[in-house]
Amino acid sequence: MSHMIIGLFGMILSVWSIMASLILMDFKFDLVVTTCILYTSCITLCFSYLLFCSALTTLYIRLPAEEMPFSGVKFYVVFFAVFHLGVAVATVHLSNRWPIFPMFIIFSFFLCCDFYSCLFADCYMLCVHRAFKSSMKTIQPIDGIIYKVAVRRIHVEAKQLPQDGFMFDDELQIDDKWLEYKKDKESFFWS
Repeated sequence: MSHMIIGLFGMILSVWSIMASLILMDFKFDLVVTTCILYTSCITLCFSYLLFCSALTTLYIRLPAEEMPFSGVKFYVVFFAVFHLGVAVATVHLSNRWPIFPMFIIFSFFLCCDFYSCLFADCYMLCVHRAFKSSMKTIQPIDGIIYKVAVRRIHVEAKQLPQDGFMFDDELQIDDKWLEYKKDKESFFWS
């Protein structure tokens, strides 16, 4: 989960750096410096995305439904929405490149919501990729869940696991059969 949090944080910083460099270009700041910031931010965005996603792996992380940011009205989602709406209004007035800024701000909004929900999630499920949705209910493990994991830093005071069937993230030993990446017809992710 820590690689997802680092990847989301890197993408948020990259998006805001891209927007800052575009605004600085509009204010006729040094073109070489702003272009270097822009290119560095784009490269950082790509590397951060690779940290966040599950490319070339057979496993991915899924939050429980109640921990997902858009399952019901949550205060932090409303807060991020109001904040990003204010920034959107400000950037439209600051820059003549206004068509691209709402896209970056919407992207930043979703990244911030995901970052917050991953940062404060007390548990998650480690799942195996499936080629087809129909195979989620027919092939073992059902729903693709191979491990239910509790985050130790959230449960510091707790000496026991929050629920049965969970294990702490720092004690997790993943079986090698789940880590093998096979290039065959069934594995279509990023191949």
